[in-house]
Amino acid sequence: MRKAISLVLMMFAATLCAWAQSASAPKILMISRINLKEGRGMEYQKLDRQVRQLVHKNDPNLNWITATAFTGSDNEETYFQFVNSYADIEQNDTAFGKAAGSLFMSTEFNQSVADSQQAGRNIIAKLRADLSYNADKFDPANAKFWSVTYRRDKPGSGAEYASLRQDVTAQLKAANFDTHSLVYEVTYGMPATSYIVLRDLPSLSVLDTDLSKQYESAVPKNLRQQVTAFSHENTIATESVIYQVKPELSHPPQNLVAANPSFWTVKETEGAPVVAKKGKGAKQAVEPAAVKENSRQ
Repeated sequence: MRKAISLVLMMFAATLCAWAQSASAPKILMISRINLKEGRGMEYQKLDRQVRQLVHKNDPNLNWITATAFTGSDNEETYFQFVNSYADIEQNDTAFGKAAGSLFMSTEFNQSVADSQQAGRNIIAKLRADLSYNADKFDPANAKFWSVTYRRDKPGSGAEYASLRQDVTAQLKAANFDTHSLVYEVTYGMPATSYIVLRDLPSLSVLDTDLSKQYESAVPKNLRQQVTAFSHENTIATESVIYQVKPELSHPPQNLVAANPSFWTVKETEGAPVVAKKGKGAKQAVEPAAVKENSRQ
């Protein structure tokens, strides 16, 4: 798990807490995309639940959001972390190790992770406020889905992309175009000149509204043509994915739960998670890391 779910859930401690601390969009986005082996999704989610249960018991202040791919690969689990510094990432990583470290000591648990996970990628990106649009309308508490576009352009084309997007954004603002998105520029985990565009969706029905006519009215034709030409000449690849948020696998901060309790509230199961067996049919409960450390002193 220190290599699998730890590279996932552990890195998502304090997910979205940055929104609770500031009205502005968080400065850093971290995404972990985990590809599971065929037919192992349910097994992996059982491991997710064990981690959630142990962390809920040992450190309720650690939070994360878990989502699964609704489109594209049906064997992907993805985790989103929003923080304001790299120091936050390190502190959360340490706290998670203390809260759930005992689980990682289980040979059976780690073998289950290895049997379920095929590959993974961790991505860190910095906020581009100048490329984002109506960032203050981003509402993670009511997001049941996330629309995420991964974009990779040719090296050296970043300045032109930024200039065009800023021009488009200015036109949209002038026309009071009703949408919003966050743009992050990848700094680690993907090739240079890569971007991530996020949009929160309270329901898939939001996508039923066709905004193409309004967009064409807001953005002059010559500017739209410039954007098309740039993409044709410089865009190497794009991938758009809809993710479905999974409250039962997440451990959100209380401000998110309070804002949308009917969605986020999950009934906690009693008892410690089972991670190992002693003899036939025998079960051993997880011992919190702090207890183990004290017993050695």
